[in-house]
Amino acid sequence: METDNETLGSEDGKEDETNDNLVEGVIQDVSTVGVEETVGEVLFKCRQLITMIRKSTMLTAFVNATHAEINQAKTNKITRNLSLDVRNR
Repeated sequence: METDNETLGSEDGKEDETNDNLVEGVIQDVSTVGVEETVGEVLFKCRQLITMIRKSTMLTAFVNATHAEINQAKTNKITRNLSLDVRNR
């Protein structure tokens, strides 16, 4: 015979399963090798993009104009430059 405490958490003798929403749907087996390769690919593509921007007069003019527009609109000015950041790192 079940008591009231036992029947509160059960239906037809089966216990309710609780789902941990923080773990549900999250891939837990992450290979660090795959992550490192992906980060490396992203960095390589970013460096290629910045090299292309530096070599193209039109793209450089566009980036500089956008940079100037953002600096006029914001109180926090952008002090970095794409070509200088890539050379130093």
